[in-house]
Amino acid sequence: MLDGLLSSIDNDETFAAVTVEEVSGTVCWPGGIDLDPVVLHGDEVAASAIRPRVMREYRLQQTQ
Repeated sequence: MLDGLLSSIDNDETFAAVTVEEVSGTVCWPGGIDLDPVVLHGDEVAASAIRPRVMREYRLQQTQ
C-alpha cells in the first residue's frame, strides 16, 4: 500500500497508464507523477557507500 503522492498509482488501472517521456526517458503516470530521470538512469553518484544496482543485478546476486 502506497501513501502520499504515490497512492494514486497503487490502483492497477492507473499504474498501467504509465508512459515514457520521450526527451528524458523517464516513466510518467497521469496526475504529474514521474520518476527523476537522473535517479532512474543511475547518473548521479550515490550518497552512501552502497552502489545502486538495477533489480536484475540484485536478483542475480540473490540466486548465486
